[in-house]
Amino acid sequence: MKMVTELVEKVLAGEMDFPLLEKTTWQESLKVGRETLQIILEALDDALFKNRPPGLKVLGKRRRRILTLMGEITFSRRYYRDQEGGHRFLLDELLGMEARSHLSPQVEEAAAMLSAYLPYRAACEAMSFFSPDTPTHTTFMNRVRELGEGYSSEQREGAEALFSWGEPPATEGRKAEVLFCELDGTPFNLQREERRKGELKLAITHEGWEERGDGEYVLKEKRIHMGVASAQDFVRTHLYDIATRWDLGGVARFVVGGDGAPLAKEAAGLAPCSLFQLDRFHLKRALLRALAPRSGLASEVYELATCGRQEEALEVLEQEREGSEPKRQLAIGRLISYLRSNQEGLVDWRERLPGMGEEARGMGAIEGNIDKKVANRFKKRGMRFTERGAHSLAKVIELKHNGMLASRIRERGDEKGARRKRDGVLRASSLIRERLVQDPEHWLQVHMPALYGPDSDEPWVKVLRGISQFSKAV
Repeated sequence: MKMVTELVEKVLAGEMDFPLLEKTTWQESLKVGRETLQIILEALDDALFKNRPPGLKVLGKRRRRILTLMGEITFSRRYYRDQEGGHRFLLDELLGMEARSHLSPQVEEAAAMLSAYLPYRAACEAMSFFSPDTPTHTTFMNRVRELGEGYSSEQREGAEALFSWGEPPATEGRKAEVLFCELDGTPFNLQREERRKGELKLAITHEGWEERGDGEYVLKEKRIHMGVASAQDFVRTHLYDIATRWDLGGVARFVVGGDGAPLAKEAAGLAPCSLFQLDRFHLKRALLRALAPRSGLASEVYELATCGRQEEALEVLEQEREGSEPKRQLAIGRLISYLRSNQEGLVDWRERLPGMGEEARGMGAIEGNIDKKVANRFKKRGMRFTERGAHSLAKVIELKHNGMLASRIRERGDEKGARRKRDGVLRASSLIRERLVQDPEHWLQVHMPALYGPDSDEPWVKVLRGISQFSKAV
């Protein structure tokens, strides 16, 4: 209450306006949160010590520093030696805290999410507005790289097992009769590489379209896949990722869309029961560039090519080429080759796969997704990346847009060995919960003596004391 009285006096004396009052109150609330969290952690460690599994020898205490959303805290916890000679921290195992990490999972998730939209330095600056302690931009970059590379490695290993050994991945088993895949790539600037430009690839997969309340349509169950890799490697990890989401045995058709580059052709070749669709945006652009300024002729060729009259479209182009100047002849010749090489994808997929219903829409969502998910982060700011850095960042953006970022961060501190140890700690600590539920006041007096000492009127002490009321409700 002393702090509240002081703030009221400063406001009444004209020494503090609302922004300063808000900021001071926010800082004090963070301080309460840090003190509360520290006390809870050390109380848990005391309880674990008294109810530790058999065979553990206490070697002493170690301090751990960790950055939380409320700021940096430092707390002590015991470390033990087990019967196999290994060292263990029961508190870390109980909470699933990753070893040697100085960032809490929430801070790491915030760092990754901000880095998906902003350059690393700008992400740090944005986070510092809300947090009293902020990692450096190098820490942001290293954590993003570590997270992205770990996920990428898992995808590569899974794709190798799928395509080399026929070993399917664990799948969510989602059912879909038809899946739609669109693939494209976009260049970005490289640094410290032999080449000046790299290509970042993007694939989106969905089950079709559903209408929103405003009459617009959105993609149903959209999933994205990103990365910097060869066409073959990218497509293999893309199809592996699809297999972790959908039951591919029940998919009757894959409709694969692309601009005619090897990427989409590679996907159409690997995906079972695939149907290739040439992207309309790229088709129209190729026609307009080659036939400019005759936009009417471009429209005529487009209509012929996309309604199954490809040979007539090619005849029109041949006639146009005969009477043109050499430079225009060359451009039309390239257009003819483009149409011939993508002839199987010229007719709209809805005409080749009838019975899809009125909600079936034309493909072409990849361009908008390239702009929103790739260009805004990797381009338009003069940004430069190494291929490794761009690939790992792309994987983190992929995790974020697929709603997997938080779970992926938690999984890193929950590997098989750590999970097995944690299960043992949970079984051994069941006595703690029983005693807490039976007599919370006694448990708090034993493990949190500060609640009943000279600081018992402090705000953070009142927060801790509220635990007893929560425990009674449980």
